[in-house]
Amino acid sequence: MIRTIVFSVALVIAAAVLGYQVKQVGGGRESISVKGLAEKPIKADQAEWSVQLQVKGATIAEALARLRKEKPGLDQFLARAGFETAALVESNESVEPNFEEVEGSNGNLRSTNSQYDIAIEGQGFLQISLPGGETGYTRAGTMHLNAEGQIVTNEGYPLEPAITIPANATSVSISKDGIVSAATPGQPPQQVGTIELANFQNPAGLEARGGNMFVISNASGDPITGVPGSDGLGTIAQGFLEDSNVSVVEEMVNMILGQRAYEASSKVIRAADEMLQQVNSLAR
Repeated sequence: MIRTIVFSVALVIAAAVLGYQVKQVGGGRESISVKGLAEKPIKADQAEWSVQLQVKGATIAEALARLRKEKPGLDQFLARAGFETAALVESNESVEPNFEEVEGSNGNLRSTNSQYDIAIEGQGFLQISLPGGETGYTRAGTMHLNAEGQIVTNEGYPLEPAITIPANATSVSISKDGIVSAATPGQPPQQVGTIELANFQNPAGLEARGGNMFVISNASGDPITGVPGSDGLGTIAQGFLEDSNVSVVEEMVNMILGQRAYEASSKVIRAADEMLQQVNSLAR
Protein backbone atom coordinates (compact mmCIF):
# COMPACT_ATOMS: atom_id res chain seq x y z
CA MET A 1 0.00 0.00 0.00
CA ILE A 2 2.74 2.42 1.02
CA ARG A 3 4.75 1.44 -2.07
CA THR A 4 1.76 2.18 -4.30
CA ILE A 5 1.21 5.61 -2.68
CA VAL A 6 4.90 6.53 -2.98
CA PHE A 7 4.91 5.41 -6.58
CA SER A 8 1.79 7.47 -7.43
CA VAL A 9 3.08 10.61 -5.70
CA ALA A 10 6.48 10.33 -7.38
CA LEU A 11 4.80 9.78 -10.72
CA VAL A 12 2.60 12.86 -10.38
CA ILE A 13 5.56 15.03 -9.30
CA ALA A 14 7.67 13.81 -12.22
CA ALA A 15 4.82 14.49 -14.61
CA ALA A 16 4.34 17.98 -13.23
CA VAL A 17 8.04 18.79 -13.59
CA LEU A 18 8.54 17.23 -17.01
CA GLY A 19 5.14 17.95 -18.48
CA TYR A 20 4.36 14.32 -19.33
CA GLN A 21 0.81 13.09 -19.56
CA VAL A 22 -0.24 10.57 -16.88
CA LYS A 23 -2.98 8.12 -17.75
CA GLN A 24 -4.79 5.41 -15.85
CA VAL A 25 -4.27 1.81 -17.01
CA GLY A 26 -5.57 -1.58 -15.98
CA GLY A 27 -5.04 -2.84 -12.43
CA GLY A 28 -5.31 0.61 -10.83
CA ARG A 29 -1.75 1.51 -11.83
CA GLU A 30 -0.61 4.65 -13.63
CA SER A 31 1.82 4.74 -16.52
CA ILE A 32 3.85 7.45 -18.20
CA SER A 33 5.29 7.61 -21.71
CA VAL A 34 8.93 8.66 -21.59
CA LYS A 35 9.92 10.44 -24.81
CA GLY A 36 13.25 11.89 -23.66
CA LEU A 37 14.28 15.16 -22.08
CA ALA A 38 15.53 16.58 -25.35
CA GLU A 39 11.96 16.87 -26.62
CA LYS A 40 10.59 18.72 -23.60
CA PRO A 41 9.94 22.50 -23.52
CA ILE A 42 12.37 22.99 -20.66
CA LYS A 43 15.19 21.89 -22.95
CA ALA A 44 14.10 24.48 -25.48
CA ASP A 45 14.16 27.11 -22.74
CA GLN A 46 17.69 26.09 -21.85
CA ALA A 47 18.78 26.35 -25.48
CA GLU A 48 17.15 29.76 -25.74
CA TRP A 49 19.03 31.01 -22.69
CA SER A 50 22.25 29.63 -24.17
CA VAL A 51 21.69 31.63 -27.34
CA GLN A 52 20.86 34.73 -25.31
CA LEU A 53 24.09 34.32 -23.34
CA GLN A 54 26.05 34.22 -26.59
CA VAL A 55 24.26 37.32 -27.89
CA LYS A 56 24.80 39.23 -24.65
CA GLY A 57 28.44 38.19 -24.62
CA ALA A 58 28.90 39.48 -28.15
CA THR A 59 27.17 42.76 -27.34
CA ILE A 60 29.33 43.29 -24.26
CA ALA A 61 32.49 42.32 -26.12
CA GLU A 62 31.76 44.86 -28.84
CA ALA A 63 30.91 47.60 -26.33
CA LEU A 64 34.02 46.89 -24.24
CA ALA A 65 36.23 47.05 -27.34
CA ARG A 66 34.86 50.49 -28.13
CA LEU A 67 35.13 51.76 -24.57
CA ARG A 68 38.70 50.51 -24.15
CA LYS A 69 39.80 52.88 -26.91
CA GLU A 70 38.11 55.84 -25.20
CA LYS A 71 38.78 54.86 -21.56
CA PRO A 72 42.26 53.32 -21.09
CA GLY A 73 41.58 52.58 -17.40
CA LEU A 74 38.30 50.75 -18.01
CA ASP A 75 39.60 47.26 -17.16
CA GLN A 76 41.10 48.42 -13.87
CA PHE A 77 37.87 50.19 -12.92
CA LEU A 78 35.71 47.16 -13.69
CA ALA A 79 38.16 44.86 -11.90
CA ARG A 80 37.76 46.93 -8.74
CA ALA A 81 34.00 46.58 -9.16
CA GLY A 82 34.33 42.79 -9.34
CA PHE A 83 34.00 42.24 -13.11
CA GLU A 84 36.53 40.04 -14.94
CA THR A 85 36.33 41.65 -18.38
CA ALA A 86 38.96 39.47 -20.03
CA ALA A 87 37.29 36.25 -18.89
CA LEU A 88 33.92 37.64 -19.87
CA VAL A 89 34.97 38.21 -23.47
CA GLU A 90 37.39 35.32 -23.96
CA SER A 91 35.05 32.68 -22.49
CA ASN A 92 32.61 33.25 -25.36
CA GLU A 93 34.66 31.57 -28.09
CA SER A 94 31.72 31.06 -30.45
CA VAL A 95 30.98 34.80 -30.69
CA GLU A 96 32.21 36.71 -33.71
CA PRO A 97 34.05 39.92 -32.75
CA ASN A 98 32.16 41.98 -35.33
CA PHE A 99 28.71 40.92 -34.11
CA GLU A 100 26.07 43.26 -35.56
CA GLU A 101 22.32 43.38 -35.40
CA VAL A 102 19.62 46.00 -35.92
CA GLU A 103 18.30 47.07 -32.54
CA GLY A 104 15.12 49.14 -32.33
CA SER A 105 16.08 51.81 -29.79
CA ASN A 106 17.99 54.96 -30.78
CA GLY A 107 21.23 56.13 -29.22
CA ASN A 108 21.95 59.58 -27.82
CA LEU A 109 22.97 62.34 -30.24
CA ARG A 110 26.45 63.82 -29.92
CA SER A 111 27.40 67.18 -31.42
CA THR A 112 30.41 67.16 -33.77
CA ASN A 113 30.11 70.68 -35.28
CA SER A 114 30.83 69.14 -38.68
CA GLN A 115 28.42 70.40 -41.33
CA TYR A 116 28.45 67.06 -43.14
CA ASP A 117 27.77 64.81 -40.14
CA ILE A 118 24.12 63.80 -39.89
CA ALA A 119 22.07 61.82 -37.38
CA ILE A 120 18.56 60.42 -37.68
CA GLU A 121 16.14 61.35 -34.91
CA GLY A 122 13.62 58.53 -35.08
CA GLN A 123 13.15 55.63 -37.47
CA GLY A 124 14.91 55.10 -40.78
CA PHE A 125 18.21 54.48 -42.53
CA LEU A 126 20.44 56.47 -44.84
CA GLN A 127 20.68 54.98 -48.31
CA ILE A 128 24.21 54.36 -49.59
CA SER A 129 25.43 53.36 -53.07
CA LEU A 130 27.71 50.34 -52.65
CA PRO A 131 30.17 48.97 -55.23
CA GLY A 132 28.48 46.76 -57.78
CA GLY A 133 25.27 48.78 -57.81
CA GLU A 134 23.93 47.42 -54.53
CA THR A 135 22.19 49.74 -52.05
CA GLY A 136 23.32 49.72 -48.44
CA TYR A 137 21.49 51.04 -45.39
CA THR A 138 23.09 52.61 -42.35
CA ARG A 139 22.49 54.96 -39.44
CA ALA A 140 26.17 55.90 -39.22
CA GLY A 141 26.17 59.50 -40.42
CA THR A 142 29.87 60.38 -40.50
CA MET A 143 30.15 62.08 -43.90
CA HIS A 144 32.61 64.15 -45.90
CA LEU A 145 33.16 65.34 -49.48
CA ASN A 146 35.13 63.30 -52.02
CA ALA A 147 37.21 64.70 -54.87
CA GLU A 148 34.09 65.14 -57.01
CA GLY A 149 32.29 67.10 -54.29
CA GLN A 150 29.85 64.28 -53.46
CA ILE A 151 28.75 63.64 -49.89
CA VAL A 152 30.19 60.22 -49.03
CA THR A 153 30.67 57.93 -46.02
CA ASN A 154 34.00 57.26 -44.29
CA GLU A 155 34.55 54.40 -46.75
CA GLY A 156 33.91 56.71 -49.73
CA TYR A 157 30.43 55.41 -50.63
CA PRO A 158 28.07 58.18 -51.84
CA LEU A 159 24.60 58.87 -50.55
CA GLU A 160 21.70 57.65 -52.66
CA PRO A 161 20.44 59.70 -54.40
CA ALA A 162 23.84 61.36 -54.88
CA ILE A 163 24.29 64.92 -53.64
CA THR A 164 27.09 67.10 -55.06
CA ILE A 165 28.25 70.28 -53.35
CA PRO A 166 29.62 73.12 -55.55
CA ALA A 167 33.38 73.50 -55.32
CA ASN A 168 33.08 77.19 -54.33
CA ALA A 169 30.46 76.63 -51.62
CA THR A 170 31.13 78.61 -48.45
CA SER A 171 28.63 76.78 -46.25
CA VAL A 172 26.20 73.87 -46.37
CA SER A 173 22.94 73.53 -44.46
CA ILE A 174 20.76 70.44 -44.06
CA SER A 175 17.19 70.90 -42.86
CA LYS A 176 15.26 68.47 -40.67
CA ASP A 177 13.36 67.26 -43.74
CA GLY A 178 16.60 66.46 -45.58
CA ILE A 179 16.90 69.45 -47.92
CA VAL A 180 20.60 70.18 -48.61
CA SER A 181 21.43 73.78 -49.51
CA ALA A 182 24.79 75.34 -50.39
CA ALA A 183 25.77 79.00 -50.25
CA THR A 184 28.27 80.40 -52.75
CA PRO A 185 29.97 83.82 -52.83
CA GLY A 186 27.51 86.54 -53.77
CA GLN A 187 24.59 84.11 -54.00
CA PRO A 188 21.89 83.07 -51.53
CA PRO A 189 21.77 79.40 -50.46
CA GLN A 190 20.54 77.14 -53.26
CA GLN A 191 19.06 73.65 -52.89
CA VAL A 192 21.47 71.06 -54.29
CA GLY A 193 19.68 67.85 -53.26
CA THR A 194 17.50 66.03 -50.76
CA ILE A 195 18.47 63.25 -48.39
CA GLU A 196 15.94 60.41 -48.50
CA LEU A 197 15.49 57.83 -45.76
CA ALA A 198 14.38 54.21 -45.96
CA ASN A 199 12.57 52.01 -43.48
CA PHE A 200 11.50 48.37 -43.41
CA GLN A 201 8.64 46.26 -42.12
CA ASN A 202 11.22 44.20 -40.23
CA PRO A 203 14.49 46.15 -39.76
CA ALA A 204 15.87 43.32 -37.59
CA GLY A 205 15.84 41.13 -40.72
CA LEU A 206 18.46 43.24 -42.53
CA GLU A 207 21.67 41.44 -43.42
CA ALA A 208 24.82 42.89 -41.82
CA ARG A 209 27.78 43.64 -44.09
CA GLY A 210 30.10 45.06 -41.43
CA GLY A 211 31.00 48.65 -40.63
CA ASN A 212 27.40 49.43 -39.58
CA MET A 213 26.26 48.72 -43.13
CA PHE A 214 23.24 46.53 -43.93
CA VAL A 215 21.51 45.27 -47.06
CA ILE A 216 18.00 44.00 -47.66
CA SER A 217 17.04 40.35 -47.23
CA ASN A 218 13.92 38.25 -47.57
CA ALA A 219 13.31 38.71 -43.83
CA SER A 220 13.54 42.52 -43.91
CA GLY A 221 11.23 43.07 -46.86
CA ASP A 222 11.58 45.81 -49.46
CA PRO A 223 12.57 49.35 -48.42
CA ILE A 224 9.96 52.03 -47.90
CA THR A 225 11.59 55.30 -48.90
CA GLY A 226 10.49 58.85 -48.28
CA VAL A 227 11.34 62.35 -47.14
CA PRO A 228 12.55 62.67 -43.53
CA GLY A 229 9.69 63.52 -41.19
CA SER A 230 7.02 61.84 -43.33
CA ASP A 231 5.31 58.44 -43.15
CA GLY A 232 6.80 57.59 -39.76
CA LEU A 233 10.38 58.36 -40.81
CA GLY A 234 12.69 60.28 -38.50
CA THR A 235 14.16 63.72 -39.11
CA ILE A 236 17.73 64.80 -39.89
CA ALA A 237 19.98 66.51 -37.33
CA GLN A 238 22.93 68.27 -39.00
CA GLY A 239 26.22 68.38 -37.11
CA PHE A 240 25.35 65.42 -34.89
CA LEU A 241 26.16 61.70 -34.74
CA GLU A 242 24.21 58.93 -33.03
CA ASP A 243 26.15 57.20 -30.25
CA SER A 244 25.89 53.48 -29.56
CA ASN A 245 22.70 52.42 -27.79
CA VAL A 246 24.54 49.64 -25.91
CA SER A 247 24.75 50.02 -22.13
CA VAL A 248 27.60 47.87 -20.83
CA VAL A 249 26.19 47.72 -17.29
CA GLU A 250 22.69 46.81 -18.48
CA GLU A 251 23.98 44.11 -20.82
CA MET A 252 26.14 42.65 -18.04
CA VAL A 253 23.12 42.48 -15.74
CA ASN A 254 21.04 40.82 -18.48
CA MET A 255 23.78 38.28 -19.15
CA ILE A 256 24.05 37.44 -15.44
CA LEU A 257 20.28 36.93 -15.30
CA GLY A 258 20.47 34.70 -18.37
CA GLN A 259 23.29 32.69 -16.83
CA ARG A 260 21.34 32.17 -13.61
CA ALA A 261 18.25 31.05 -15.55
CA TYR A 262 20.40 28.66 -17.61
CA GLU A 263 21.86 27.15 -14.43
CA ALA A 264 18.38 26.83 -12.89
CA SER A 265 17.10 25.05 -16.01
CA SER A 266 20.03 22.62 -15.85
CA LYS A 267 19.32 21.84 -12.19
CA VAL A 268 15.64 21.22 -12.91
CA ILE A 269 16.54 18.85 -15.75
CA ARG A 270 18.94 16.91 -13.53
CA ALA A 271 16.40 16.74 -10.70
CA ALA A 272 13.63 15.63 -13.06
CA ASP A 273 15.90 12.98 -14.55
CA GLU A 274 16.72 11.62 -11.09
CA MET A 275 13.03 11.56 -10.13
CA LEU A 276 12.17 9.73 -13.34
CA GLN A 277 14.85 7.13 -12.62
CA GLN A 278 13.35 6.61 -9.16
CA VAL A 279 9.89 6.25 -10.66
CA ASN A 280 11.14 3.65 -13.12
CA SER A 281 12.88 1.71 -10.34
CA LEU A 282 9.68 1.72 -8.24
CA ALA A 283 7.67 0.45 -11.19
CA ARG A 284 9.81 -2.67 -11.49
